[in-house]
Amino acid sequence: MKNIKKAAEILYADVGFFPDDGALGADVGFNDPALVPAAQLTSWRGPYLDRFPADTPFGGQYEFEYQNRTAFNFDGVAGNEVFISVYGGMDTVTMQRIDEIIDDGVLTTGMAQQINSQRLALYIGEGPDW
Repeated sequence: MKNIKKAAEILYADVGFFPDDGALGADVGFNDPALVPAAQLTSWRGPYLDRFPADTPFGGQYEFEYQNRTAFNFDGVAGNEVFISVYGGMDTVTMQRIDEIIDDGVLTTGMAQQINSQRLALYIGEGPDW
């Protein structure tokens, strides 16, 4: 999750935008320049990851998300929250341990939050779409 977050931050620094909401397990432009809109392609300096890690070590999948997430809405504009989620393969104890490693150790606060019993999200940022 932290590597995907860092890749998104670097991609944002290069092109000035976060990628669009992606499908479960899908690269959104970290590796494949064909997924980057032509207007930003000249600024793209990727690949930003060796490969997009569709599957997690826990048997779930990653998803890059650009959508409304009230808990991550720090700028007052709903719908432009950017975060990486892990779906499936984890119980609450595993999510809690991950949160302790990457955030504040509390699943309901901070930059990493449990969304439901099968989903943990890590805040990346907010901003305009491509």
